[in-house]
Amino acid sequence: MTTIFIDKTKKIIPTTQNNTAIVTIVIGDSYRRLWENLSRPSWERYAEKIKSDIIVITDFIDKKAQNNNRSPAWQKLLVHKIGGIKQYEKIAWLDSDIIVSQNALNIFEFCEDPSLIYVSVSGSQASQAVKHRYYEKLYNITIKPDWAAIFIAEEAKKIFDLHEIEQNHNTMLNTGVLVFSPSKYSEMFQDIYKRKELGRLYEQPALSHEIVTRNILGELSPRFNWEFALCLRLYFADWPTDDQKRQIYTLSYKHIFRNELDNCYFLHFCGAQKALELLTSADLE
Repeated sequence: MTTIFIDKTKKIIPTTQNNTAIVTIVIGDSYRRLWENLSRPSWERYAEKIKSDIIVITDFIDKKAQNNNRSPAWQKLLVHKIGGIKQYEKIAWLDSDIIVSQNALNIFEFCEDPSLIYVSVSGSQASQAVKHRYYEKLYNITIKPDWAAIFIAEEAKKIFDLHEIEQNHNTMLNTGVLVFSPSKYSEMFQDIYKRKELGRLYEQPALSHEIVTRNILGELSPRFNWEFALCLRLYFADWPTDDQKRQIYTLSYKHIFRNELDNCYFLHFCGAQKALELLTSADLE
């Protein structure tokens, strides 16, 4: 296992003995600090177990993107441009706000077909009933049970509409974990990269739409992309402001964190940045 940093001075991945790699992007001091302190130890333990390299991109692949006010999240669509990336048969893209469980199985063993892009459906860790309750708490409303399925489908449709995507499906994928061959679909990724940023989900709606409509979806177990924000919303209405409440929240939250990390393979803090910042390295031991 080798951890390789791609930055302004090092732009090419050296030849290695491994045929798979875990790839992420960490741009900015705060993101770098969180990844180094909280994510990196679990990633390196995991990569050693599955005999995979780790590629950490710490600078924009597209230098012009530094000045166009788009999120660095879009840079994942340009990974195919990194020198040496195509030496790998498969890569697993992981957003940097993921902690890998000690229980995690080898993700590449469940992604055999090189013609597919493996990704989980957003929120698929939860049953329809749990999603029903999640949206009630998110919006502080009551949704009648016979209306829940329609409401949930409409939520996905609203996101596609916001991003100006005409679709005949409501399948939103969580693109924070992707497994694919870096030798394939570079043109598709490049076309999606040209789109405008129209919301806080960045590339996710457009990439979801292309994967679904091209029929190249390899559905990944949600245990490889367990959304912690969904878990938290079921137990907490909102972020506490009072110091005493915050202390109680922190203790309860860390208990939930340990339980959910045990339930999954990859615990993803998308939409839960504040919760990630509460953790320390001691919480991961």
